[in-house]
Amino acid sequence: MLIAEYRPGTPLGWHRDVPDFEDIVGISLLGDAVMQFRPYAPGAAASRPSSLEFLVEPRSIYMLRGPARWAWQHAIAPTEALRYSITLRTRRRSPGP
Repeated sequence: MLIAEYRPGTPLGWHRDVPDFEDIVGISLLGDAVMQFRPYAPGAAASRPSSLEFLVEPRSIYMLRGPARWAWQHAIAPTEALRYSITLRTRRRSPGP
């Protein structure tokens, strides 16, 4: 489990969580956040625009599993208000993507 504090204006850059973990569950608290997704393409230019955006409201829960976990990378746009995030990850049991 990871607990993170995001002060106003704080972004979280493009990434995929480390491959040691399988499913990713996030719980968002206090402030809104905009979660962005784009296809994961190793070696692609980091400046390409995001493909999808979702509003993550306070007290919402999301899960990244399957293609959402492995075929896409995600980022959080700079937040407008103080926000906390609780991230839970399951341990990966077998090799995969």
